[in-house]
Amino acid sequence: MEISVARKRLEEMRADLDRTVSVLTGEHPLVRGGGAEAGDAGANLTESDRNAASMQAALAQRAEVLAALSRIDNGSYGRCVDCAGPVPEPRLEARPATARCVPCQSKRDRRRRLWEALRPSQRLRQQPPGRNLSPRAGAPGFLRCPPRRGYGGRRPPVPGGAGGSSPRGKTTPRV
Repeated sequence: MEISVARKRLEEMRADLDRTVSVLTGEHPLVRGGGAEAGDAGANLTESDRNAASMQAALAQRAEVLAALSRIDNGSYGRCVDCAGPVPEPRLEARPATARCVPCQSKRDRRRRLWEALRPSQRLRQQPPGRNLSPRAGAPGFLRCPPRRGYGGRRPPVPGGAGGSSPRGKTTPRV
């Protein structure tokens, strides 16, 4: 795809997304004078959630389009942002704002699905997707847990004395 054609399509997409965002901003129930009534609260909440999701998707797509326009300006359009390999022409024609080749996008999508499948407690110990780690830092997409501190490999102190515990609950001195 020629750069001039890609730029024109991306600028049209940006204009459409700007109009979409302005329309969605005006559709918020409180902006258009809608309901502070108790009966409309549930309907307004559902409509507001739908509008918020649509707004978030439009803003994310707009950010992709702006990033693609900046790649055109700096001469890296048509190159994968992860591996710097060429992005196939049919992919650029289908999605002019795409930033990755098919293998890199598949890897990113797989990491995102794995990340979303984790429980919140597991997410605290791991790095979010989209950040590349070197193989020395552990498994792809994950951080190593920090080392435990304070005991230097020894057993933690027993509450109730300096000794260990016996089966009867009495403490015995450690040797």
